[in-house]
Amino acid sequence: MGFLDWAMGNSISGDAEGEERLLRDCFPTLLQEGERVVFAFLKTTALGNSYKSFLTDRRLLIREVRGLTGSSVKYKSFAFNSIKAWAVCTAGGVMDTDCELIIYPTGMSKIEIEFSKNKVDLFAIQQFLGNSILPKDEVRFAFYKC
Repeated sequence: MGFLDWAMGNSISGDAEGEERLLRDCFPTLLQEGERVVFAFLKTTALGNSYKSFLTDRRLLIREVRGLTGSSVKYKSFAFNSIKAWAVCTAGGVMDTDCELIIYPTGMSKIEIEFSKNKVDLFAIQQFLGNSILPKDEVRFAFYKC
């Protein structure tokens, strides 16, 4: 993570497989059996808070470590069936250093994850969410003769 990423409080992509191994080793009951991490995002703020966000094949999982000692840890888990909408916002011009993913879960306020520009593939994330959340029912078309 570069200085600008840290100073701006933006997330960067992490190694999904490495983060999954770390989760399984350190917190063996956090992930369900067979659940796999597809995307991992890492963020550290100037105040020493550390955030890791994971898109697994089943949910969005957020791990917040607060304070310099890391003694306070909060986990948030959002099953894909609770996510009703999402948005991706690309970076604007030269001075715009971040892009973002916004998730709208049912019954909760929106979740915003800001990324450093060019450090994540927003459209791969969007495609993954679409494939994971949108109904997979076969669309049937009826043709009628006029």
